[in-house]
Amino acid sequence: MYNLGNRIKLISGTVIVTLAVTTFFFYLGGSFDRWLDKDLISNPPIQTSGKTESGHLVGHKKIEPKYVIVDSDEKNNIDVYKQTSPGVVNITIFNQVIQFNPDYFMKPSYMAKGSGSGSVIDKQGHILTNYHVIKNADQLVVTLNNKRFQAEQITGIDPENDLAVIKINAPSNLLHPINIAESPNLVVGQKVLAIGNPFGLDKTLTTGIISSLGRTISVPSGIKRMIENTIQTDAAINPGNSGGPLLNHQGELIGVNTLIKTPNGGSVGIGFAIPSTTVKPVISDLINFGKVKRPKMGVTGYSLSQIPGLSTHLKLPIDEGFIVNRVIKGLSADLAGINGYKSYINNRYYKKIPIRGDIIINIDNRVIRNRSDISLALRNKRHGQIVSVTIIRNKDKLNWIKKTLNIKLVVPN
Repeated sequence: MYNLGNRIKLISGTVIVTLAVTTFFFYLGGSFDRWLDKDLISNPPIQTSGKTESGHLVGHKKIEPKYVIVDSDEKNNIDVYKQTSPGVVNITIFNQVIQFNPDYFMKPSYMAKGSGSGSVIDKQGHILTNYHVIKNADQLVVTLNNKRFQAEQITGIDPENDLAVIKINAPSNLLHPINIAESPNLVVGQKVLAIGNPFGLDKTLTTGIISSLGRTISVPSGIKRMIENTIQTDAAINPGNSGGPLLNHQGELIGVNTLIKTPNGGSVGIGFAIPSTTVKPVISDLINFGKVKRPKMGVTGYSLSQIPGLSTHLKLPIDEGFIVNRVIKGLSADLAGINGYKSYINNRYYKKIPIRGDIIINIDNRVIRNRSDISLALRNKRHGQIVSVTIIRNKDKLNWIKKTLNIKLVVPN
C-alpha cells in the first residue's frame, strides 16, 4: 500500500513537471515568432517575385541572396557569357566499330572518340568549327542547350585553314547565332573571352588577353600547310575547346580556337585562334559549294634555291624565287602573260633543267621562294581580285629585267 502511494505521487510529479516545461517552450516559441514578425515589419526585405535579399521565406517561397557585381569587367564577363553561350555547341565525334554478338553476326555500332566545340552562325542551323575536329568522324552529335541533334551533313571543309561547317536540323528558337566581327582591329593586350567544352565540360568560360598577333602555326588537320596571322592568347584553351569562339568584349567572334602549345596536354597560357578576317570570307563558299573556291596562279616550276649554284650560273640578279616551267592555259598567270621555260640547260653540272622562264619573286609585297609561298599569298584572295606580281624576266640570253604585273585572279572551273 505504501509503495503504491509513493508510485502515484512520483507519477503525478512527473506529469506536472512535463506540463510546466511544455508550457514554457510553447510560450517561448510564440515570443520568438512575434519577435521575428516584428523584425520583418520594422525591417521589411526587398521583394523580387516573392523573394528578398535577406534569404527569408515570403509567401512560402525561398528567398535567394542577390549577387552583387563588384566591377565593370566582371559585369562584362557575365553579359558576354549570357549573350553568347546559347550559341556555343558541344560536338561529339563517333566512329563506327564492328561488334560480334553470340550468333556470330557482325553488328555495327558507334563509339565516342572525342569532342570539340562550335559556334552557331545562322538560323538555318549551320555551325562553324575546326576541320580537325570532324575530319575522321563517322557520325557527329551536337549538343545545343542540353538538347542533342545528329549533324545532317558536313556542309563544307577548308583543310588549309582548318575550318569546317556542319549543319543540324534544330528549331529556330534554339539557334542563337554568334556575330562574326568584320574588321576587329585587334591589339596586343586586348581582353578576350573563350567559351567551349574542355574535357567535355560544356559551356566553360575562360578569359585572358591577346598575347600576340600575326603568328604562323602548322595546320593541325594533318596536311603540310601553315596558317598565317593567327591570334595568340593566354585565355585557357584545353582539349575540347577546339572549334569554339574567341570573343571580344562585345561578344563578337574574333577567332576560332584551334590549338595550344603545351608540354603536358593542358593549357599553359599559349593558345592560338584563326582570326575572323580569315574565317568570314570563306563561310559563304563552304555553305554554297562545300569548299573554298580559291583562285590559282596556274604555274608549275621549281624553287631557284633548290638547285645550288644555278643563280650564279645564269647570272641572275637574285638568289631566291620561283622559276616558272609551264603556264596553265586560261588561269591567272596565262591571262597576265607570264612566260614558261624557253630552253634547257644541259651540261655536266645540270642535266636538262628548264630555264629562262619568268621567275616570280614577289606577290603583294610577300617574298616568294617556292610554290608554298605562292599558295599562301593567294589563300585569302577571291576571284577577280587584282594582285601585284613582281617577276624577273629573261630578255635576251643572260640579260634579265625586273617587271611588275597587275594580275587579275581566276578560279579554275
